[in-house]
Amino acid sequence: EPLININNSPSLGSKLTASWIGNSFGGGEKWVQLAINDISVSREGKVYANSIWDEAGREIGIYKDGDVIGKAQQTHGWGVTGGLAITTSDNYLYAGMRQSHVSLHDSKPYEHNPGPNEVWYIVRRYDLTGRPAPFAGGSGSDRSMLIVGTTDYITGLEIHEDKLYVSDSVNDLLRVYDEKTMTLLNSFNVPNPGALTIDAQDNLWVIDQEAGDVLEYSLDGLYLNKKIELDDPTDLTVDSQGRLLLVAENGPRQQVLIYNINENEPQYSLNQPIDSLGEQGGIYGGNNPGLISANKFYGLSGVDIDAQGNIYVSLNGFNNSGAILRKYDANKNLQWQLSGLEFLDTADVDPQSDG
Repeated sequence: EPLININNSPSLGSKLTASWIGNSFGGGEKWVQLAINDISVSREGKVYANSIWDEAGREIGIYKDGDVIGKAQQTHGWGVTGGLAITTSDNYLYAGMRQSHVSLHDSKPYEHNPGPNEVWYIVRRYDLTGRPAPFAGGSGSDRSMLIVGTTDYITGLEIHEDKLYVSDSVNDLLRVYDEKTMTLLNSFNVPNPGALTIDAQDNLWVIDQEAGDVLEYSLDGLYLNKKIELDDPTDLTVDSQGRLLLVAENGPRQQVLIYNINENEPQYSLNQPIDSLGEQGGIYGGNNPGLISANKFYGLSGVDIDAQGNIYVSLNGFNNSGAILRKYDANKNLQWQLSGLEFLDTADVDPQSDG
């Protein structure tokens, strides 16, 4: 529908219309969120993507087979926004989010939400369609929120054997909750924890966000004296067999690095990846620096893998300049791509072209 009608302007024509140029879907109930800070992929290839903000209200988008299929409810307005971390189990979606104070009539606090000058950084539980899933003792108006802190965003989430692992980088802690009751079971010290994953040997791999390393721990918090030294790792996951570790390296390499972490195999090495996805140097690499292609990354923010070995990669652009979501098959061939560029930007035509 026309955004603005202009009836008497011969220079502008009869009407001005809005365009979603650069976005895979335009208007209606389908659009691609403008940022992606983390992704989680189900066994069958459904992608859940979390972001702090989407102007149209899809802070947490749901995608499958190159299509926009839904979003999590209540992520926009009433003091709530998305966040930096997301994970899924067979039953639930867990999203790191932010809930600030909301007042009714400028005086009465909004029930079961933060008080004046208070902010909650929460894990919110949803069912897999995106509806809030309350639990006994939960916070918020619908009792679906677990309050983790009041200072800064949750930086990592992972589900393993009915336990929810939460990275609390403010306090250098990894917190462990019961998935069903959302009660705290354990916590242990990890420096600046970010994204995390758990392999087939029940070892935990977690990003040290300050050092840029990937560290290995036991599930009860014992550091195993093993690390991968990188520049700017932003996310990581293991394959369905739990023997390959995939790391999104957002430093100069701009690649997904693949390590064999099975100590019983000859290819085991934490010093050198056995493979990679994406051209080294990303958009600035190759014979044509600056040329966008299916094999070039720019601003890696997430990586995950489904049961069939397909790899999913999210890009947030450099300096948060627009989201890209891609699916590659096990042979690294691009299967589909979704684009969600900035909600406010400029477009121009190359003056040397025909437009």
